[in-house]
Amino acid sequence: MTADQLIRLFQGYLAARDGYIPGASGQLWTREKQQKSDVPTVQKYGAQWIGHHVEDCSGAFVRAYKSAGLSIYHGSNRIARVSVRQLLPPDQASPGMAAFKGRGPGEKGYDLPGEYRPGGQYYTGDLVDYYHIGLVDSDPQYVINAQSTQTGVVRSKLSSGWCAVGYLK
Repeated sequence: MTADQLIRLFQGYLAARDGYIPGASGQLWTREKQQKSDVPTVQKYGAQWIGHHVEDCSGAFVRAYKSAGLSIYHGSNRIARVSVRQLLPPDQASPGMAAFKGRGPGEKGYDLPGEYRPGGQYYTGDLVDYYHIGLVDSDPQYVINAQSTQTGVVRSKLSSGWCAVGYLK
């Protein structure tokens, strides 16, 4: 899959006003699924996505890859460590790169899973918790991402907290 193809898919998610549901990767959100959810943010905001396709941040990549007959792991930390050629600073962003938000040890909200810590299966020496992923748009000042249950898929500025970028393998 080329960077241009990936950008077109993500631009389509944005244009279709796709929603955000944790753990989703492009499923159609239904009233029944909404009623069965016990996730507080889904209970509060999820009804607006009924009748829309939904994904979470890494689920958007899973959906895009699946549409091309490919696969990628569903999780931003694993994608950052296994599926990206090299993590670079955001000022080196180019269209079609994955973009990441991250927190370092000691920062509020830091919650790096054990498999990415020393001794873990995917430990690389990088202790950043890459908790969110998006795609650098055709204008590299912007990132398309499934942001939250409240906002769904949005286009945000690269300067709004994105800490690393990199081309997917």
